[in-house]
Amino acid sequence: MASRADIDWVVITLKRTPERLEQFIENNAHQGLSVEAMEAVDGQKLDREELIRTGLIAPDLQWVAGALGAALSHRQCWLRAVETGQPVGIFEDDVLLRNDFARLAHEMVGSLPSYWDLMQFGLNTDSVLEAELVPGCLVYGDFDRWYPTAAECERFVNSEAPVTPVRLTTSFGACAYVVSPRGAQKLLDYCFPLSWTFRYIRQLNIMLRAKTADALMNSYYGEMAAFISVPPIAMARNDKTVSTVNA
Repeated sequence: MASRADIDWVVITLKRTPERLEQFIENNAHQGLSVEAMEAVDGQKLDREELIRTGLIAPDLQWVAGALGAALSHRQCWLRAVETGQPVGIFEDDVLLRNDFARLAHEMVGSLPSYWDLMQFGLNTDSVLEAELVPGCLVYGDFDRWYPTAAECERFVNSEAPVTPVRLTTSFGACAYVVSPRGAQKLLDYCFPLSWTFRYIRQLNIMLRAKTADALMNSYYGEMAAFISVPPIAMARNDKTVSTVNA
């Protein structure tokens, strides 16, 4: 079983929004995890021509500034895993964690096969999920609560429902996950340069064009040893009115 020291935990947070980091600490300090604040890449300050020149984005990419900054922030975490040879656990700064997150996260990671690439602890419920609940058999669906209320968030953090990791093929959101060094290298190879990748989403019967890092990442989960916690033990507030990704 993985010990707490086996995972290098970081929270991605913008320097210009210190209140979000303060809220993350207030909400989750009781977990007992050693979490380093990693300064996010500020999309408002990026030079797109330089990103094209250095091969980080495709010439025709038209992602908004916030999405670019978020993608490059996750890239920093993936590089860290590759360079240190240690799994990196990644939080976005608006995430809520179940009160028993620290114990359950490490138990689930410790139970994964040795070849695991990525373990997701939460997802956005305003979209869809596809996972392999039975070997060789995928189940997929959507959710009847797109955005959690304050009362639902409180019930969530106090939940004690049993959890298990299952193979993941489709989900959206990157509020809380851990990536192995091998998985991090795969994501670096798959996702960069950032591009307008299309993927057929069978639950919605549409071809989806990736406009954010999580959408691009989920284009490759089926090719990775990717897993997700069922039920989730992390919840994205996913409040579009205060999002720093969609601006």
